[in-house]
Order: sequence, then C-alpha cells, then structure tokens
Amino acid sequence: MNFLNQNVFPMQSAPLIVREALNEIVCITKFPPALVASSLLATIAAACQNSIDVQLPLGQVIPTSLYLLLIADSGEGKTTTDQLVGKSIRNFDNEEKIKFDLEEQKLKSSKKIWDIELKAIEKKIQQTVTKRISIDNVQEIEELNSEVEKLNQKLHEHHLNQPKIPKRYKLTHSDITPEKIARNLNENIPSMFISSDEGASLLKGQVMRDLGFLNKAWDGSSFSVDRVSSPDFEVKDARMSIFIGIQSKPIYDYIHGRGKNVRETGFLARFLVCRPDSTMGNRFVINEEQSWPKLEALCARISEILAQDRLEIDAGREARQRLTFHMQLKKLGFSFATELKRI
Repeated sequence: MNFLNQNVFPMQSAPLIVREALNEIVCITKFPPALVASSLLATIAAACQNSIDVQLPLGQVIPTSLYLLLIADSGEGKTTTDQLVGKSIRNFDNEEKIKFDLEEQKLKSSKKIWDIELKAIEKKIQQTVTKRISIDNVQEIEELNSEVEKLNQKLHEHHLNQPKIPKRYKLTHSDITPEKIARNLNENIPSMFISSDEGASLLKGQVMRDLGFLNKAWDGSSFSVDRVSSPDFEVKDARMSIFIGIQSKPIYDYIHGRGKNVRETGFLARFLVCRPDSTMGNRFVINEEQSWPKLEALCARISEILAQDRLEIDAGREARQRLTFHMQLKKLGFSFATELKRI
C-alpha cells in the first residue's frame, strides 16, 4: 500500500463543494491546506452529527462527530480560518437564540396565567376538603368526595399542561463544564460543538478534567449523571464534536503534564491531529477586495443541513439517517485494515 507524503494534503479527495471552498480559501489566504481542511472538517461534522450516522462495513453504527486537534503557532491563520469557516454555524446559533428568546417571553405570559389557574384549583380543593371535614351528613360528604375527585383530576390535567421551556438549538460552545454539557445535551438538542482557536485556555478548563466523560461523548455512548441537589438523569444517543486550535508549547506542556492520563484513557487516540508546515514568509498580499463564492456555497449548504435538522426535530424525528458503504468501498476498507495490521 502506498501512503501519501505527510506534507502533501490530499485536497483532491474532498467532495466537490468542500474541495472548491478549500481551494478558494487556500488560494486567497495562502494558509496551509491542512489547517483550512481541519477547520472545515470540524464544522461539517458538527453540522451533520445530529442528523446522520454511518454504518461501518462490519455493521457497527457510529456518529459522524469528530475530535480534531490543530497544532499551529501564532500567525498561521487559525483564528482567521475559524471566522471564515465557522460563520454558518454561528449565524444559525444566533438566529436560533432570537427565536428562543421570543418563545421564552411568550412562555412567561402563559406561565403567569397557568399559575393563577393553579392557585384557583388548589383553593377550591382546600375549601371543599375543609367543608367536608366540618359536616356529618353522609349524603353531603359523598357529594363533596365526588367534587374533590373531580378537582384532583382537574389538578392533574393542569399539571400536564404546564407551559414548558422550548428546547434550544445551540451548537457552538467555547468553554463549558462537564455537568453543563450533560445538562444541555439532556434538556436541549442532543448535539454540541466545542470549538476554540485558542486551545490553551480550553485545555486548562473544567471540561478537559473529565476525560472519561469526553470519551463516552465521542462515540455517542449513554451515560448517567448523578446529582446531589436535583434528580439524576441519563444522556442518551447524544452527539459532540471538538475542535482545538493550539500552539506548540501549550500542547507540549499539556501532554507532558498529563501525559499518562491522556494516553491511558485513550483520549488523544480519539483525535485527528494536524500539524501543518508553516506558510509564513510565502504569503503575498493582493491589494483588492476578495469574494468568496465557493465558501459561500458551502456555508449555504451547511445552513440548509442545520435548518433541515431543526425541522425534523420539531416534527418528532425518532431516528437519524443512516449512511452505508457501497460494496466497492467496503472492499477497500477491508483491504486497508488488513494492510495496516501488517505494518
């Protein structure tokens, strides 16, 4: 089996719409192709993970989520690329926040009316029970018992109709605690994208202190959350992608500081790691306004995927779409796996 030169990124292997956007960004910015591709892969994975699963040749069904680690020093283009590539998800999140805020305002009004009705029902029950206690007439007591049962049923139905906070569709997060991640995945849309182009702060944050939790989130495993002050809950079939852009020194310190732990837990093994050659010193500035038609086309497609996912969730979708391998690709997959075992 022939392996490509590690310094030559296989841009031609990407789907057309991705390849054209990748080529456009590289041609204009002169950033390393692998750096741009890492950001693109992370964004696409995050957009697709809640609506698509993949069935491997041997039958295992896995998420399309990805964990990516991009190692590039200051000035290589991490932040600029993230701003270009990630705007589709950020714009979608902003639009969803506006919708959520409007729904939340409506909820407050509905909740006030619901509370008034609740107090009225409870007051009526209290009055009826008090009256029942104070009389001795059997017939009247039976009538009051019947009234209490009706009021209890009405109270039960009222609780079932309590206005509920709508589920919020929010993908992107920069730094967040493991407990809040679990709560968001349980209470809101079960999909999350943790992204930071300044990964040193993320690695020092609380989320990276629970590697077992992140390992489970990577493959979509269910996990329970035990809490002292509120009921326990279980997160099922959730999806999470992570993109960390970081400079060489902080990742070196992180690995050598927590090296044994991150290796023994298999945490780093779950990442696609990229450390592209620098292109600084070889970038020539073009003094004219740039247009991004290919990137805009890809961003529009990503927005379509997110919007469709939202519609399907609202319609009560029960399962994600499952993609399978074509027979030829299955054969190639088996061949590749066999070759790797011989190395």
